[in-house]
Parts: sequence; C-alpha cells; structure tokens
Amino acid sequence: MSFQVIPNIDVTYLNEILFDDDGYLKILDSSEYEKIDYTHLRLFCNKNGIYSLPTTELVEWARGQIDGRRAIEIGSGNGSFAKALGITATDSYMQERSDIAAYYKENGQFTVKYGKNVKKFDAKKAIKKLKPRVVVACWITQIYKPDSDQGNVWGS
Repeated sequence: MSFQVIPNIDVTYLNEILFDDDGYLKILDSSEYEKIDYTHLRLFCNKNGIYSLPTTELVEWARGQIDGRRAIEIGSGNGSFAKALGITATDSYMQERSDIAAYYKENGQFTVKYGKNVKKFDAKKAIKKLKPRVVVACWITQIYKPDSDQGNVWGS
C-alpha cells in the first residue's frame, strides 16, 4: 500500500473558482479541472469535505439516464449535483453528529458542509417517503453487514 503526504498548502484561491455565491460547487467541464494543479484540487476537496466534483459531462449524462422520471439524490452532501440536475437532494447528515465529527477530526479529515437544498433523510427513508423512480448516488457510506467485512457502522 502506498500513500502520499500532501503539504498544507493555502488553496483558498480555489473557492472563487469552484464555489458559486451560494456555496454550491460550480458545474464545470472536466477540462477546467485539468487546468488546476492536482494536489491543490485534492487538498481543496479534503478541506471542504467534498467527495466528488460534478462536471457538465456527468450532469448531461445523468440527465439522460433520468430521462424526465422523478428522481432524488441520496448522500447529497453539498447538494451541488442534485441542484444541477433539478432533483431533490437528501442526506442523513451523519457527519454533523458529534461522535462522527470528532472521529473525522481525530483523523485529520474535514466534514461535509451540507447544502441548503439538502433534506435530512437517510437513504431508506428518503426512498420510502419520496418514492422516486430513479435514485442517484455518489460515495455512499454503506451500512455494515455483520456477515461480511463490508460497510460502515454509520452507514445508511
């Protein structure tokens, strides 16, 4: 197993490039991300609790897959992807729990800054209540299954 220690570089200049005025990620072409130093981009994501950077290409592809059907996003985090798709954003808000936030902090990891558009539902409740035809998700914390080595005790 290999790893890389990333120096604590000031990457706040990326806030203006990557966030809109409301704190959502701007949806950019993948070619725009290629112009940003990869180490800076990784550090930006880490410091802002961002797990994915939705691109115009991804949004266009996902719209085609949704094809006008009622859809939601689970595990929405910042809410940028759901906002770009015009669908309901949901998340369990688990990283706001004090025990989980403390665990993340101990491990040098920053927590998600949930978007204003993100409704508080765990995945199962969101699907049961909102009854979507399509569920969109990226980087979901899977619930731990005792009979396997997969998942996370905080998953949903």
